[in-house]
Order: sequence, then C-alpha cells, then structure tokens
Amino acid sequence: MHELPDAHLLTGEYLYEVYEDLIRWKLALLPPAAAVVVRIDPAFAGTADKVDEWYGINYSLETAHDVQLTGWADAEAWSELAPVACL
Repeated sequence: MHELPDAHLLTGEYLYEVYEDLIRWKLALLPPAAAVVVRIDPAFAGTADKVDEWYGINYSLETAHDVQLTGWADAEAWSELAPVACL
C-alpha cells in the first residue's frame, strides 16, 4: 500500500498538475451558451411537444434565457472542490 498525503488520498499518484493549462484551455471552450441541459422530472409530465422517432419518448426543447446564461457565466468555482477545478 502506498503512503500518500491526505491531499492526494483520492487521486493517488494520478493527479497531473502539468495539465493545468490544458484544462483551462478546454474549459474556456465550454461557455454556458453551448451547454445542453437535460432535466428529467415528473413535474414536466404532459408538457412535451415532440416524440423521438426511434424510441417514442416524449420530449421538448427550449432555449435558456439570457438571465440564466449570465448567471452560469458569472458563477464561481466552489472552494470545496479539488484545486484543479478551482481554476
């Protein structure tokens, strides 16, 4: 069994800090306006206006409001998350 510091207990020897710039670059390519959000909730039952041609599943699509996109864009990372996620 390897002896690891507490900070590396979950990642072991596989936390590669050398990829921090790559992670920042990839995250910059994921703006909130490009997000696809899926919500599965009984509260939406009966509100679907489309049917999937292959599986017959009812669904609906809607565009996120500007207020919602702005809120996502202005959100800050949680300090409780791993240091790499708090870029």
